[in-house]
Amino acid sequence: AEYEIIKAIRCNPTCIKNHQQYAYILFTMGKYELAAKECQLMIILEPNIESYSGYAWLLEQMGRFHESVLQYQELIALEPDNAIWYFWYAVLLQRCQQYNESRKNFKKCLDIDPNYEGANGAYAYSLYINGDYNEALKYIQIALSPNGGCRDRDNNHLCVHYYYSLIMIKLNNIQTAVNELYQCLDLIQLHPQNQCKNEKGCLSIQEHHIYDLLTELGYN
Repeated sequence: AEYEIIKAIRCNPTCIKNHQQYAYILFTMGKYELAAKECQLMIILEPNIESYSGYAWLLEQMGRFHESVLQYQELIALEPDNAIWYFWYAVLLQRCQQYNESRKNFKKCLDIDPNYEGANGAYAYSLYINGDYNEALKYIQIALSPNGGCRDRDNNHLCVHYYYSLIMIKLNNIQTAVNELYQCLDLIQLHPQNQCKNEKGCLSIQEHHIYDLLTELGYN
């Protein structure tokens, strides 16, 4: 595949699709730096949504969050009314520990699309990080509601139940927190029902995180 796409690039060096395919092949082969260079070339050839988003995704996969943030700034400038760019910009800002800016951009995402998958839960967690527990409760309840309008049922996200437990602990509702942690364990056992995925911007919650928190609360 690598040989064939290199031949295609030689025949048509300005074709963005060829460079995109080559970058993906390089990524799957573990040649991350070379893949990044192909993405940079894509931006030079055609500085558009496709090239910036491809580079942003690759940088995020490589753990180069600060650089990925810059690409999302470009995407927001190109499409200022697209909720997806604000959501991922907020996710990356959170990973860069820029919590206040992250909170603002999750809110912007929800202002554009109140039903964007994962956004209500992510915004609730962002509010929790920023110490606004009562406001966090409001948004986590929207995420958990089966009638909340979220397209893919945010209440099937393990991370949403985990966020709820964290918020309940801060609001001194320990029993509800414990109930939610056991709900998390149920979702782990019923794996197909758990909609948490890295590509959806979910926080990676493992079974040991849940048991650690239960132990802290004296329930394990």
